[in-house]
Amino acid sequence: MGFMISILFFWMANQSLKSAGTAWVYTIIIGTIVLTPILARRERRVLANPMDFLALIQDSMKQFDEGVNRWRALSHVRNAGTSISIKLRNCQNPMKLVEHGLQFTDQCQIKFNTRDTNEAALRAHILKYLHNSINTSRIVKKSHSITVRLPHEMDKKGVIMQAIIFLPMLSILGAFAFDEFAPGNIYVRIGGIIAGLFLGIMIITNRGR
Repeated sequence: MGFMISILFFWMANQSLKSAGTAWVYTIIIGTIVLTPILARRERRVLANPMDFLALIQDSMKQFDEGVNRWRALSHVRNAGTSISIKLRNCQNPMKLVEHGLQFTDQCQIKFNTRDTNEAALRAHILKYLHNSINTSRIVKKSHSITVRLPHEMDKKGVIMQAIIFLPMLSILGAFAFDEFAPGNIYVRIGGIIAGLFLGIMIITNRGR
C-alpha cells in the first residue's frame, strides 16, 4: 500500500524519487500505528445453535397443525444440525409455513424441505417469495430443500485488509486510465483516483453484483 501511494504521489506531483520514497516510509509508519491495534483485536463470532430455537419454532408453528397423518409441528419441524428443518409435505398450504418460518431466519438458519411435495411448482413459489422478501445471497438451493442463511455480518478485519489491497491499486489504475483521455491534467487524474476508489469500495462491500 505504501509503495503504491508513494508512486501515486511521485506521479501526481512530479516530485523526485526521494520524495516518493519519503511518502512510502511515512505511509508504512502511519499505517502500522493506526492499523495494528485494530487488526490485533480478537473478535469471536458466536454462531447460533439451532437447538436453542427448536422448541420456540415448534411452539409457534403449532397453529398450523392439521392432525394425525397430516402436517404437525412436532414431527415436521426438526433439528437438522446447522439449521432447523421445516418439512412441507402433508401440508395443505405450505406457503403459510414458509411465510411464518421466514421470521425466524434472523435468529437461526432455516431449511424448507420440499421432498415428497409437488416440488417443481412449490419451489418456484417459495423462491419467488424469498426473492421478494430477503437478500438473494442468503438463499441456498439444493435438490430437495431451500435454505435461508443468517444475515451476513461484515468482517471488519476483512474489510480493512481488502481496503489495503484493493483501494491503492485501483486508485492508481483509475488515475492512469483517466490520464489517457487528458494527459497531464491533474483534475482528470484526481477523477480517476475517485473512480478507482469507488470501484474498490463496491468490490469490498460486494454491492457491485
